[in-house]
Amino acid sequence: MIGEFIRARRKTLGMSQQALGDAIGRDQQLISQIERNREPGYLPSIELLRALSRALHCSIEDLLRAAGYLEESKEAEAAEPDNERIFVTLIDLTDQLRVPSHLKMALREDISWVRRRWEQEGQGPAGQEYRPGGGSSRLHHTPPSVTGGGSEVGEAHDAADTYSGESFRFAS
Repeated sequence: MIGEFIRARRKTLGMSQQALGDAIGRDQQLISQIERNREPGYLPSIELLRALSRALHCSIEDLLRAAGYLEESKEAEAAEPDNERIFVTLIDLTDQLRVPSHLKMALREDISWVRRRWEQEGQGPAGQEYRPGGGSSRLHHTPPSVTGGGSEVGEAHDAADTYSGESFRFAS
């Protein structure tokens, strides 16, 4: 039932009913009523489903499945994690952090940078091959919030030693 799913998801995220209510702009009593509802087929409004899916970092489909309106898919159970949803969740979680806005912005930029890199899968700068003969160097790649992105020599998140006669490719 949807109430059991919401309760379990909320607890997994370490949220109280009050915190979930605050996150969706409703009161704690409504969350309590939804979680206690044992009526088969009960379904909150689409607006409430949207708000709950954002706050609970799950899809509306997950909520509809819990309410019995969608069947479990064997393929969905075996599927890899939905990276797109994970990136959206990361951005949502970033927005909830209680840190200065410039730090939130930097984190969002880094998440977006990783997302673009993942989407490119070896295209552009990430897939650029460094040919032999350039001599030894220490090559770094830094996400945009640290230096504006790109490859450079200096302090960075990822580093690789390359030596004369070797080639190097950044992992996607």
